Amino acid sequence: MVTWELSGTGENRQCRAMRLSGVGLALRALYLLVQSTWALVTGFHPHQSPLGIVWTVVTTVVMFVLAAANARTGTVLVW
Repeated sequence: MVTWELSGTGENRQCRAMRLSGVGLALRALYLLVQSTWALVTGFHPHQSPLGIVWTVVTTVVMFVLAAANARTGTVLVW
């Protein structure tokens, strides 16, 4: 959506992209609410798995790399 918004001009396109982003965030929030409520009501407890542990490690490393790149980009844009 961000690429789509930035590739064009006009306030209408920007407003539509912001609205779509808001709808996406609202849908994710609703999904999390339903899933967490279901897990609480049913007493579901996930089990450990090697794949889940690897996935958590990989996503953690990627998030730190993205955070560093974001900080670097922010520093360059400020100066």
